[in-house]
Amino acid sequence: RLTPEQLALYTRPAAPGAAATSAPPAVAFTTPRTAPEPQQVADVLAMLQRGFEVVCQGYDDVRRGKLQNLEDMQEFSRRFTEMHMASQRELADEAVRQRRLTAQSLADIDVLDRAVKTTQLSGSLAEVRQAFARPVVVHSRAKAEREGFALGDFVRGIMDVGSGT
Repeated sequence: RLTPEQLALYTRPAAPGAAATSAPPAVAFTTPRTAPEPQQVADVLAMLQRGFEVVCQGYDDVRRGKLQNLEDMQEFSRRFTEMHMASQRELADEAVRQRRLTAQSLADIDVLDRAVKTTQLSGSLAEVRQAFARPVVVHSRAKAEREGFALGDFVRGIMDVGSGT
């Protein structure tokens, strides 16, 4: 702050005969400095201490948040891995079950195919048996040797042996 005398010195118009190059007189600006009161110093220090504590608390919160985020990501990765492994295990079990069912189906088809073939063969044998179902009457051994052995007698004999009669 300027004193009223200093202010008047700078705001007064120049004299008409004064030289234009003259510099204003040097003025020493002095402000009275007083030592701060101890209470003000204590208040400032307390305020700085609270600010430091807030910064430290904020840093701790950020650090804890980062650690929590890392733990959450690790837990997510673990759960995702477990879920993926369970899914892969289910797929493998299903593939094994499908292979077992396919093998069983092929075996059933093979049994049915054999049953159909057996039925067809039994039907064919029954037709052949009916065709050759005439009774064989041999009156004498000499007559059988004289007439010879007929093909029908041979087939009938094989069918009798095959059927167990």
